[in-house]
Amino acid sequence: MNCRSIVRVVLTVLCIGVFAGAIRSQPPAAPPRVKMLLRAVATPASEPSFENASSDVVLSVGETGATTISTMSDLCMIAAGGTVDRMSGPHHSWTVGFTLVSVQIDKIAVDVTMDRRDTEPSAAKNVTRHLVLTEHSPHVLDFVEANGSESCAVRSMVLQVSAAFEEAPAFAHELLSYDLWLTHRDAAGREWTRRESRSARQGELVDFRFRPIRWTLDALRSAGERALAVDEHVSGAIRGRIRDDGRIDVSFQTMRELAFGGGSTGGRGGRKIFIVQSGEPVRLELPPWSGQSSIPRTNGSSTRLDYAELFGGHSTAVIVKVERAPL
Repeated sequence: MNCRSIVRVVLTVLCIGVFAGAIRSQPPAAPPRVKMLLRAVATPASEPSFENASSDVVLSVGETGATTISTMSDLCMIAAGGTVDRMSGPHHSWTVGFTLVSVQIDKIAVDVTMDRRDTEPSAAKNVTRHLVLTEHSPHVLDFVEANGSESCAVRSMVLQVSAAFEEAPAFAHELLSYDLWLTHRDAAGREWTRRESRSARQGELVDFRFRPIRWTLDALRSAGERALAVDEHVSGAIRGRIRDDGRIDVSFQTMRELAFGGGSTGGRGGRKIFIVQSGEPVRLELPPWSGQSSIPRTNGSSTRLDYAELFGGHSTAVIVKVERAPL
């Protein structure tokens, strides 16, 4: 072994040792933190509803926290926050407790207890619920109406709870790009494609809608009518969140419908949650069509369509690619 080889070996061993030391000294990933938000939404007599008050607690999995909202019986005065009811006179008071059970992107499991106390003992209630919440989607806990005094414009109030991730500071301002391809293949192997591209901050929900794929009815079955068109609409929303190891959690929701002229089959959808490497394409197969409906013909009669027969041998999928955008 010559001198140059010895130097190369020493440097290689040194670099490996430094890298291993860096891995060993890396702090463990911080557990995800979730903000549980309690909101009071008021509805006036002749105005749109509005948020009247809110309070929140931030939890990790296994932690428990509580907060309160109180309002006078006429719903004209309201207080939120803390764990002690300080309002006097005829009023409603809610103490809501949260225990965070598990956390996944757009799938937050939490045990909720609601203790409502009223001036009228018959209106008091104690409720326990196990909820699985998507991010920022409200769940109604309770409803109360004003006592009829009409001291102010508010006539009723809804108590809602929702959940949201506390974004990791290291990734809070990163952008993700979404490259989405819709593919539809018929029984003969012919293929139609549509593409949509989006970008947003990691953790944000992004809507998408593909341009419809259209067939004439006679192209889908014999004895069909060329004048009758069938459109397949696929839309949805996607959210990505960067993990500490660089991979990306993805929540992908789709809605699909068939439209015939002025009518449609109604929406059918679902949600997939998965983990990918940045730039890794994932193919998500959509379920085959099923069900039946009747549509009007050009001669005034109607024809019955069986979707499983109409789209027999067809397949529809969405290819999803999520990437971290360059800083």
